[in-house]
Amino acid sequence: MVLDAIACGDQIRVTVDGVPVGTPPGPDLVPLVEASFSHLSGSRTRDWAILHAAAVRWDGQVLILPAERRSGKSTLSLALGLAGAEYLGDDLLFLHYDEPSLMGFPKAVTLKEGSFALFPDAPTRQDPFRGPVRYLLPPRPLHGPIALDPSSARLVFPHYLADNTPRAVPLEPEIAALSLLQQAFGGVGVDRRLLSVVRRLTALRPVLLSYPSTEAALDLLRSLEPA
Repeated sequence: MVLDAIACGDQIRVTVDGVPVGTPPGPDLVPLVEASFSHLSGSRTRDWAILHAAAVRWDGQVLILPAERRSGKSTLSLALGLAGAEYLGDDLLFLHYDEPSLMGFPKAVTLKEGSFALFPDAPTRQDPFRGPVRYLLPPRPLHGPIALDPSSARLVFPHYLADNTPRAVPLEPEIAALSLLQQAFGGVGVDRRLLSVVRRLTALRPVLLSYPSTEAALDLLRSLEPA
């Protein structure tokens, strides 16, 4: 993938592999590049299902964190990275259709305004769609495919809310499967092999994690039974 940025008066014309993706004002360049790479990475995969999820490897266990936007998964993945986890990504997760393996997309974590107070020194960027955002990269990004071993992986659905009571509630496989299908890009209309991926993931002891702070979330994750 080749990125070009060419000055056009007071704007910058951005292309990826020769395809124009926009001409933002200078301050908006970073969010545009992030969104472009995410979109193009997802659109060029053939053998991998794409899940809207964060993921880390923490204490030898892979944590897969699928969730809707503004659920807190990006902030939680960053907190885990700062707590020593290897960081696979905060937004896109690739799962092989035919083999038990996954691959992250370890770009910088994108934080929304609700998390700014936790990281006050990071510069603020203006995203034309999401509003103000900040970017931070955890210290241990993990690149390339890794095996998805049921004995060392856990499916966790994060749900942040300021007045949440901290709790980890086991989910029935059927409920977890529906949630996964909602977070899968394109659903089964893209490739029916997605069903086998969902079946594989629902075997990873799914749990709903409700928490009012990242500290509470980390404590809950530490309390979960190991594989």
